[in-house]
Amino acid sequence: MAFLENQKIGLHDPLNRVAPLIPDHFATDGRNGPRVFCDWRIAPVSRETLVLRPRVLAVGIGCNRHTPAEAILEFFIAVLTDAGISQASVFTLATIDIKKTNPVFSHWQNPWIFRSSFMTTPGFHR
Repeated sequence: MAFLENQKIGLHDPLNRVAPLIPDHFATDGRNGPRVFCDWRIAPVSRETLVLRPRVLAVGIGCNRHTPAEAILEFFIAVLTDAGISQASVFTLATIDIKKTNPVFSHWQNPWIFRSSFMTTPGFHR
């Protein structure tokens, strides 16, 4: 509605995902009035705020054999919640390829990345 009424909007966009799409005369860093909040972090916002969750996070998951899917999911949600991370910003999940046939990993809707060894992953150092 703010756009239709030619109002300025507050913008929180640390990853610069939305800012390039909004004409300069609409954007302000003010906290009053209508706002757009685009971040993977969870933060309190007003009712009038449009919250956008960029899918920018990859999460590595490991578990012992025969760990129930529900236990992994509960732990996953608890870790993200405790860290103030939105589940909606997770675009992929990763684990070692030996677990590719483990039925636990078929319970997830996110695409999986399976690697033979994270020790050979470029940029990974002990």
